[in-house]
Amino acid sequence: VQSHGYVRMSSFLSALSMIFLFSIFGFFSLFSFGRYLLAKYPSFFTAGMFSAEGPTREQVMEGSTTVTLLGKGWKDRLSEPTDQHATKPDTQMKLTIVGQEPAYAFTSRCLVQAGLTVIEETDKLPLEGGVLSPGVAFENTGLIDRLEKRGVTFKFENIN
Repeated sequence: VQSHGYVRMSSFLSALSMIFLFSIFGFFSLFSFGRYLLAKYPSFFTAGMFSAEGPTREQVMEGSTTVTLLGKGWKDRLSEPTDQHATKPDTQMKLTIVGQEPAYAFTSRCLVQAGLTVIEETDKLPLEGGVLSPGVAFENTGLIDRLEKRGVTFKFENIN
């Protein structure tokens, strides 16, 4: 599976600001004194985005995240995982996931529901075990339903 990650910014100025802040952060993290300063003054070095106290409950409750995944592939499945398609991908899909604030609310909600799914739906997990991607591990479970009941939305679209 090939994957490419992108970050979408609201403006070119936002992108330049982010590059500038990450450059400063990267430079300071090279040195022990720089790491000390970063840890001691997180609000200053992140232009107020982070603080040593963390966000307030209200900030967490007001926050949200949207993740958009674009996929290209084939309508027909091959019979064996080692088989190769002879043609270029013939379909495209888009998945938009909307959830709560990403660092505190959304991540913990997803982890708790995934853990409960493992405990309560063991019979629906792949029997082979080993290292699995979440898509393979939870394919036949009710994880998405669990998350939707807790405010996460999933929207699938064909974009051919």
